[in-house]
Amino acid sequence: MVRKETVKEQFWFASLMSNQEPLKEEALRSVGKYFSPEESKNNERYARLADQKLADLYLEQERLTEADKLYKTLADLPESEQQLRVFGLVGQANIHQRRQEGPQAADKLTKVRVIYDELIPSLRREVQQRMDPELRKEFTQVLRAEAGNDLPGENREDFGPRSRGTGDEGRPGSPRGDRPPGVLKSS
Repeated sequence: MVRKETVKEQFWFASLMSNQEPLKEEALRSVGKYFSPEESKNNERYARLADQKLADLYLEQERLTEADKLYKTLADLPESEQQLRVFGLVGQANIHQRRQEGPQAADKLTKVRVIYDELIPSLRREVQQRMDPELRKEFTQVLRAEAGNDLPGENREDFGPRSRGTGDEGRPGSPRGDRPPGVLKSS
């Protein structure tokens, strides 16, 4: 495997090898191999990102034991690594779902829920996209019920607290008031 000049380049090189399936695993492993995670926080961060992609690859290949080991490492990271932790938990939930271990999958998604509201909306969407379709359906149904958003026609992808901008009068609140997205103000 080709060694790049920086850990960032090594990670990007490995990440872009998606059409090179036989080499993808080796490329992802090269991030930690050529740039020891113990040498710097930057190396450690990119090695963890590579591990996440490697776990995803193993999950796609049904190599569940290997994927679970990597996802567990990510899920056990400190609170300062919320993004990687939540992706580790979602990966573990997906594995439990494939193994038909419902209570364990529910346990992991409960831990995801604790972190979920702290994530920015784009990460919330990515968390949901990474979930097994059946888990995603259940997760969003519970979020809707919890938030009181179980309204007909409501189609939000990023359940959780809505950010409130500045309204027309310069006060906190959305210019559209409490109307759901897509509903126009009636005169």
